[in-house]
Amino acid sequence: MKTKNDFGGVTVTDNHGSFGIGSDQTIINVNQAAVKELSAKLIEEIKSSDIPDTTKKDLKESINEVSKQVESGSPNKITLTGMLSGINAVISTINNSQSLIESFTKWKDCLMPFVGS
Repeated sequence: MKTKNDFGGVTVTDNHGSFGIGSDQTIINVNQAAVKELSAKLIEEIKSSDIPDTTKKDLKESINEVSKQVESGSPNKITLTGMLSGINAVISTINNSQSLIESFTKWKDCLMPFVGS
């Protein structure tokens, strides 16, 4: 979808992105494919971790739900914030794998624009 914007004789055509005009502009673009890829990597790290199977199942279901929210195009920020907080709490208490912690941190950082933080 192209968006055409006219600013006093200057025309800017936007081909799927965001742009800002003026000072102090912050533009955040989040690639949904990156979220999906990081979710899959995090789930793989969880599967290979030494944690109880019930915890693995709960984490996987929560991560998949977060991914569904993001893919919907209009995620519920309250739901995302709560789920991220819950997943964070579980991952923090496990703390048995540096690669799991790193995967979670990358995944969470990628999701932060969706929750507005």
